[in-house]
Parts: sequence; C-alpha cells; structure tokens
Amino acid sequence: MRLADTIGGWVGAVADPQAQAVLARHATHHAFHAELWDGVVPVLHDVVVSDDPAVDTDLAAVVVALGDRDDVAAGLRAAFADALPALVAVYQHWAATTSVVADRPVMRVLDLVLRDEEFDLHEGEAMLRALAF
Repeated sequence: MRLADTIGGWVGAVADPQAQAVLARHATHHAFHAELWDGVVPVLHDVVVSDDPAVDTDLAAVVVALGDRDDVAAGLRAAFADALPALVAVYQHWAATTSVVADRPVMRVLDLVLRDEEFDLHEGEAMLRALAF
C-alpha cells in the first residue's frame, strides 16, 4: 500500500492533467495489487508476520529506492528509475521460483501484477520524458 499512497500523493503535486491521470491510475493499480497480495498471504495462528515491506529482504531495496522525498520531481524519478524496476525484478524472481503444485494462487497474482507493473513502468518512464523530469 506504500506505493499507492506515495504515488497517489503526487497526483495533486503535478500540474499536467495527463500526468495526473497516469499517476492516479498507477496509485489505483498499486492499491489493487496490495489487496491481491493480502489474499494469498497465509494466515498463521501463532506467528506474527510484519506487513512492512522494508523487513522483507527482497522488497527492502524497493522501499529504499522509493525513499521519502519532498521534491516531487526527484520522487518520480526515483520511483520510475529505481523503485519500480526493482519491484519488477523482485516479482520476476518470485515468478521464476514458484511451483505450480504449491504456489498456483501466488502465480496467478504474479501474472496479473507483473503485467501491470511492466506496463506502468514504461508508461511512467514516458511520462517523465514528456514532463522533462
């Protein structure tokens, strides 16, 4: 949900209406993806699992790349040049290491999320070029 909140927070900070639409759509995608992941995470009765992506060794690089930026232009550059490519790489790694027998629900989520993320990454890069960020 952190990506959805961060990207959604930039919608009003960007003057270009087309960029606002792209960012709003991406924020919605990330929120939807967070809901999908919540649906496949096992719930264990006596085990407390953190929902903070920074504690996951795979996702920590994404969190660090996204950072906590006050400058919207720098944040957008970091998101589309560092954070989202790192996220796509993590999802590709997960997809390559899943098993049809044990991980079919995860594979379905990965198929959908990875397609969205790759499309959104390219769309975001084009948006940055158009905005000259």
